[in-house]
Order: sequence, then C-alpha cells, then structure tokens
Amino acid sequence: MKSIFRIVILGVILTSFVFAQEKKYVAGFDATVLVGKTKMAEGGVKSVLGISPGLGIGYKSYFKPLTQDNYSVYWDIGTDVLVLPFLGLGVDYRLKAGEMPIYIGANVSSRLVGLLIPIPSLNIGIYF
Repeated sequence: MKSIFRIVILGVILTSFVFAQEKKYVAGFDATVLVGKTKMAEGGVKSVLGISPGLGIGYKSYFKPLTQDNYSVYWDIGTDVLVLPFLGLGVDYRLKAGEMPIYIGANVSSRLVGLLIPIPSLNIGIYF
C-alpha cells in the first residue's frame, strides 16, 4: 500500500513540472485522471494530466474551458498499467458545493480491452 501511495505522489510531482501555468490540481473518482495537474485558460480548466485509475498516465482535454456552473465536452487518452492504451469521450459539469469547486460527469472509454468495447463510467472530483 505504501508503494502505491508513493507512486501516486511521485506522479503528481512529475505532472507539476509539465504544466507551468497557474497551479491547480484535481483529485477524484474519474475515468481519466484520479489525481493530477490542470492547465487553466480563459477562467476555466483547459486540460488535465495525471495518474489514471489503472496506474498509468491519463490526459483529458476540454473542447472549451470548463468554467464554474457550466459543462464542457472532452476527449481523453492514456494508459493503464503504464502500457495498455485507452481512448475516450466525455462531459463534465463544474459546480460549487459550499466552498468546494467540484465536477461531475460521464465518460465512455475503451479500457483494458484493446480499444474495441466502449465502457461507460461516471466521474466526480474536486479542483483545488
């Protein structure tokens, strides 16, 4: 368990160097990125890079920046277990629950099955 935690922390640190703009992070139960670094543009989240749920690398890019109280469609790509590829499409809606900027959404991606069968999932997370 400690080694998984160390891998996650190392992944967050490494992704921090990739995005040199405003420092924002994301954490949640997401089909693309469990924990990662966001790239901001036009007052919203433009893309996210981080650790995928399958202990690989995940990248999510919104077609328009995901701003407060709005939704945005995105495409995602990444790997599970560092080598198994996935590709997907989804939508996220960003809202504020108290003082916490959270997002909810849905995704359809091809995971662990050789890019053949689309698998739907629900997403929830927080930007901080």
